[in-house]
Amino acid sequence: MVDGPEKPVSRQRQQPFLSRITYALFIYPLELFLSIVISVFRPVAPQLIPFAVFFLLVPLLVVPAFISGIYVWYSRAISWETPLFFQYGDGLPPYAETQLTSFNPTQPYDISLHLVVPTTPSNYDIGNFMTTLTLTSSSNRVLTTIRKPAIILPPSSFRWSRPATTTLKIPLLTHYVSGVSRVSVRVEIGRQDGWRSIGSGAGKELSVLTALIEGRLRPRGIRGVVARFPLLSGCCCFHCVPRSILFGFGSLPRPRSSLAVWGYRGDYPSVWARHTLEGPAGCVG
Repeated sequence: MVDGPEKPVSRQRQQPFLSRITYALFIYPLELFLSIVISVFRPVAPQLIPFAVFFLLVPLLVVPAFISGIYVWYSRAISWETPLFFQYGDGLPPYAETQLTSFNPTQPYDISLHLVVPTTPSNYDIGNFMTTLTLTSSSNRVLTTIRKPAIILPPSSFRWSRPATTTLKIPLLTHYVSGVSRVSVRVEIGRQDGWRSIGSGAGKELSVLTALIEGRLRPRGIRGVVARFPLLSGCCCFHCVPRSILFGFGSLPRPRSSLAVWGYRGDYPSVWARHTLEGPAGCVG
């Protein structure tokens, strides 16, 4: 009897001692722990997977909604007011200059000048005076110029005491849209013939205690709604963004599930039992 060809005998290479120690101390306990965890949670895995996916998606929904709500709150167009400090004695009517950085370029504003002036005879004797407003862009381009007359009326003679100051509001622009976000403002008050004197020699210059220029927003469109109702708009955006994300995910084509390949009909235990019997290679042992 002739024996067949001898099969080569393969010798297993013995692992180094250090590798075996490392495996026994670190890798084997981890594998044992993972196998125990998998064996414990395998029966309830079909119920835990949806919860895990839900808690993983919660930050993806809440964080964009929170950021969008804050953005809507802080990007709303608001009214503004800026104090003015008039310069006297420069050979010109009193003037003041300032920079506006909170100008919304697409929303209309009603711009007015508010003056607090002393109730002195010299201010009353001036009579009518002019207020000139000039708006320029950062590139020194004149956006608009307007002049409006004003007058300080003396108090009623029936009053027992005269107030020390009076407030004067001068409307300058109505529903004005600048088109730029950074605006330079120059305001002049008084008369061009101020070099002449009246009465006892008092100059025709208006004495001003305090002054400020105000821009009151006249909102329109979606930004107008946000400006009028910022809190409500932020809450609506906070709730609408997550729903939009969910709708976008729901519109995507669904991949074929592995449960459908196994012929899943809604019986989770049978699926897992079949997977356990067939093994990873799909063969029944």
